[in-house]
Amino acid sequence: MPLGFTNNADAALVGAIGENDDLVTVDDAGAFLSYFGDNDDLIQLATLSNPATPEVLEIVEIYSRTGNQIEIGRGREGTARSEWPSGSRLSARITAGTLAAFLQASPTDFLQAGPAPVPRSLALMARNLQPVVQRFDYRGTGAAAWANQGFENVWLSIPVELGTVPAWAPSTGYPEGSIVRPTAANGLQYSLSKHSYTLYGSGITSQGTEPAWSTSAMGATQDGLGESLGSWIGTDLAAGLELAAEACSLLVSEVGFICRSRDSGVSSAPVVTIESASDSVKLADALSLSAITADRTAQRIPVTTARVLSGLRAKLETPAVGGSVRGNFYIRGVMVQTAF
Repeated sequence: MPLGFTNNADAALVGAIGENDDLVTVDDAGAFLSYFGDNDDLIQLATLSNPATPEVLEIVEIYSRTGNQIEIGRGREGTARSEWPSGSRLSARITAGTLAAFLQASPTDFLQAGPAPVPRSLALMARNLQPVVQRFDYRGTGAAAWANQGFENVWLSIPVELGTVPAWAPSTGYPEGSIVRPTAANGLQYSLSKHSYTLYGSGITSQGTEPAWSTSAMGATQDGLGESLGSWIGTDLAAGLELAAEACSLLVSEVGFICRSRDSGVSSAPVVTIESASDSVKLADALSLSAITADRTAQRIPVTTARVLSGLRAKLETPAVGGSVRGNFYIRGVMVQTAF
């Protein structure tokens, strides 16, 4: 989940908190971000400190706030959960993790996140369209963010299941990108997005009782125990999954599906439609994904239309029969910076 920032966010704790408290009340939370719908589901990093013990610090993640009550994730970036007396400060400060999360470029035309460079492309985690593969042009460090208009780029959707969707289970470990449905099916499937600013979180342990599922497309349902916390992101594949690059139009050369895992018992391939979101021009019309025959296979669909598109929509017309077909829809093409 991406980071959010505000200026001069600082408040005092009203009442002491223990090591296991994940809700804190402060005297004025107005300078901190508001979440889950108001600001694209961002998290904000903050530091707990007290003037009486300046050598002790605890870094936390802020998930939500109601009035002056704030929900936090404790003991981040190697700091320990501590007991904090009333009057301790909750402050939005720069941390090592904040700076490491930013994309960096090197003079040798590498993109870099943290210490590990990746030649010419890098997968970046996003909520609705993940990951985005973005490349700089030959100018490397001096290139502006949108200077690579001449390069083709690839966008992957949120992970989706085109076959059998397993039911959610209590007190169960789920890794990042897991897909479930409610125990009482409601037509949506839900992909796990970890509450973390790292590229991929370690996953969650589900609650002991089933959460109240959001029934809106891309709506978030919070789940997890203790420090394990994430959101199940709802996807309605029957109505269509929106695929778009923010504030950009696309000259699309290829669409398709990349399969991460496929059960050996699948007897009938899924059937999908990929179309323009604005006027339903079909790039794939009720197409059987027959090329998806095993894990790590893909179905590539060349696009012949010369149209510039502002967004696409992928629909599941008929699920696979006999098991799971899990992966990501993708778009390949050239970005046009100004949407039209």
